[in-house]
Amino acid sequence: MEGNRARLGGVLTLVAGIIGLVSGLMFMLTGNPLEIALTFPSTITALNGMPSLILGIIAVAGGGCAMKRKAFGFAVAGAVLSIVATLNLGIVIILGIIGLILTAMGKSEFA
Repeated sequence: MEGNRARLGGVLTLVAGIIGLVSGLMFMLTGNPLEIALTFPSTITALNGMPSLILGIIAVAGGGCAMKRKAFGFAVAGAVLSIVATLNLGIVIILGIIGLILTAMGKSEFA
């Protein structure tokens, strides 16, 4: 596992980022995070899910950079934002924290 810390951290960041992205998208569509419905909410409710959606997108991009072992700073920023994007989803925060730790520990693996 010595040479795969950055890749594993990237995978965990990617998973946490995708969950944050889906949570933000569902909040924008339904008004409730991670609840699927076919109704469209008001504009004010939709704006509440926008930060989680944006942070989730950045976290996914950072996880991709960590998996490719490119752009260490962006990979760490993505890992941090994966934690922030999923603040309302308890166990997912742990994925983001472990992803951040593994990405930081794998700094020497980045080009």
